[in-house]
Amino acid sequence: MSPIHAINFSLTSLCSARCVYCPKDRGESCSEKHATPDLIDAVLESVEHAPDHLKRASLRIRLGENGDMFLNPDAIEIMRKVRRRLSGATLELYNHFYLVEPSLTDVLLKERLVDAVYLNIDGMHDNYRKAKGIHLDRPLANLRYFIARRNSLGLRIPVSVRALTLSDYVATVSTNYHTSPRLVDPDDLDAAQDYAELASLMRGILTPRLDSFKKSIVTLWGERDSLRELGIDEGKFACPLLFRIQRELCVRPDGGCYLCCADSKQELLIGNLAEESFEAVVLGETRRFYIECLQRRHYDSIGGPCMTVYCCQIHHKSRLVTRAFRLMTQYGWLLRMSYEFWRRAWGVIRIP
Repeated sequence: MSPIHAINFSLTSLCSARCVYCPKDRGESCSEKHATPDLIDAVLESVEHAPDHLKRASLRIRLGENGDMFLNPDAIEIMRKVRRRLSGATLELYNHFYLVEPSLTDVLLKERLVDAVYLNIDGMHDNYRKAKGIHLDRPLANLRYFIARRNSLGLRIPVSVRALTLSDYVATVSTNYHTSPRLVDPDDLDAAQDYAELASLMRGILTPRLDSFKKSIVTLWGERDSLRELGIDEGKFACPLLFRIQRELCVRPDGGCYLCCADSKQELLIGNLAEESFEAVVLGETRRFYIECLQRRHYDSIGGPCMTVYCCQIHHKSRLVTRAFRLMTQYGWLLRMSYEFWRRAWGVIRIP
């Protein structure tokens, strides 16, 4: 059993955006919508006292899994607890910056509560609103302030901006499945491509040799309901996230550990770190059973999102490239390579 490399915390299953790329069933299996500081403290205690052979010394803590964490009123207090309990861990923030206002940025930077930032900006103003249901002005202003304040403090906290334009998403779904995205308004299906314009904007905001801008890897977890109706044989597909599942944990707001970051309902539970030891969860029979089923492609024995594992595949608006991704994910030792290589192979723009 591989040691745990990263823990993904869902501090809330609510979101301030309404992305057409995302499923609308976030956290349906979890009655608690916000994690509490006391509960996270119990989870962190379990992680802190875990045997060394079950976790990497350079553990990565990802905050912002499956929701907008800053809708949780205790988000900052929770981040403080993570920093105190796991001082040697790398804290990564995943957010779209709608609520990361200057006062919040000041706290994050002055108290060194984050080591790296990842966010999506999925188009210019009109297409951003169509894709995410919110206006771009606010997250853009927040991002500008964050970078300016970080630079003034001399902090080396990299910001990675990822983009999935509405045009690319529509083309990807249409080309691969001959249908339209389920949540995209019919009037928006012909949205203009604005990636080049967005890339130019980001070059003027991001800091050279520290920050980066790149296209997002496209998966179709928001299309599960519509693509399920096509009757695709899931047994023909390898799980492209298996290498992450073997090395990571996902924690929902009640402390329950769910199998995978693509499980938007947070329904495939493997234990609860607020109630069980780290060792009991990582080496538990349920987790072991799920991983063996994924390796053998026995998705019907797992159920849930694994019944539409084809939605988890890396997709591209070129069917040839999509097929190349699928071919590479047939071999377990190539899973990681396929993500890292192809992520850099198309549309990657590093700020020079």
